[in-house]
Amino acid sequence: MIAGALLLLAAQLGPAATQEMFAATAEDLSNPCNAKIEGKPSEMPPQSCATAIDTAKAARQKAILYFSWAYSLNEAGAALQALPSLDKAVALAPNFINALHERSYTLGELGYYDRALIDSSRVIELTPNNASAYQERAFVRYNLADFEGSPADRLKQAELGGSNDGIEIEIVKALMWLGRYDEAAKRLNPLPMTDGDKAIRADLERRRQFKPDGNEAKRCDFQESVSDRAAAQKLVDDCTRAFDHEREPTKRAWYLTVRAPMKVVALQDRDVNVEDLRIAVALDPHNPQRHINYGNALVGVRHSWAARNEYELALAAPNLSKRDRAYVLAGRGRARANLGDIAGGKSDATASFEIEPSEANIWLAGDLAFEDGERDTARKMWMQVYRMGVRDDSLFKSLKSVGVDDPEKEPK
Repeated sequence: MIAGALLLLAAQLGPAATQEMFAATAEDLSNPCNAKIEGKPSEMPPQSCATAIDTAKAARQKAILYFSWAYSLNEAGAALQALPSLDKAVALAPNFINALHERSYTLGELGYYDRALIDSSRVIELTPNNASAYQERAFVRYNLADFEGSPADRLKQAELGGSNDGIEIEIVKALMWLGRYDEAAKRLNPLPMTDGDKAIRADLERRRQFKPDGNEAKRCDFQESVSDRAAAQKLVDDCTRAFDHEREPTKRAWYLTVRAPMKVVALQDRDVNVEDLRIAVALDPHNPQRHINYGNALVGVRHSWAARNEYELALAAPNLSKRDRAYVLAGRGRARANLGDIAGGKSDATASFEIEPSEANIWLAGDLAFEDGERDTARKMWMQVYRMGVRDDSLFKSLKSVGVDDPEKEPK
């Protein structure tokens, strides 16, 4: 939130905002809003918490209650619902350490890394010996492609006595992004091997053994699909070296965009493309295609709230083509539907179809029809997607759910 919006929100909340710097005590946090959430989380607090907020007279007290409710929501994995309460807490108490730190964490979870950086830096400014604040900022900086700043914060975290769990691995990962493979190996090799770092060790060794021939960038600069795992791994290697040697951010983002799907094929894991596409956004934030690609990857791993944000950033781009707009609306519609906003999903699917019918919006319309119990409509739409050339496992699964075991035998 910008400063003006915070001031307006604070005025709407009642008590004058306090500029006092403070952290909540255990006694402060023993209140009706600090409660275990049962069932589906909701942004709206339970009645006891709402009453406590309404009757609180001081800004500090009210801010602590909003923070407590947000913390409860985050504990239940509901970052999206927690954010509005944290915005209110910070509006009432801009120097409330707990609220700033919790909002930084929440913004990071939701993919708002620029805003998270502001909050985590503010916590460090107010409490320079706060190890957990450095840990949080290191995470944010990493996701913003600040691979020099992230390790520096990790080292500061360790210096201040913060948790050492995973610090060295996170530094190794940042060094690999910088192409400093020998330095990364010196940090990694003395560490005890775990199941969690086997893939990192294998990747690092492969990069150290790679023999460039000077044509890596040319081979990576293509837009064809590859299904053979060995060929895909060769392209991963080429794009990695092309990325290492390139300094221009938009070109580096392109190499990551090519590398991402190749990693999926090479490793047979659809989740491995997410980080590449996230870093591509950080390097080339004004290119709507980067946001579209990242949004698609996020939907694929069911991180729908962050996906919706990426699609909205793409929609706001002035240079978005008509065809891309239709595609983005279909993507956002799927994200909204995944978040339970079925009406929003239908609206986006319709708007997308009106611009240009495509497998994306027809598939989404079929899914939404199925949710409404319209099995025959869903079957027809899914079969239309199949006849448009889509051969995805999830489409076959959907067709089987409406009795279509062999799409080739379905009457046209």
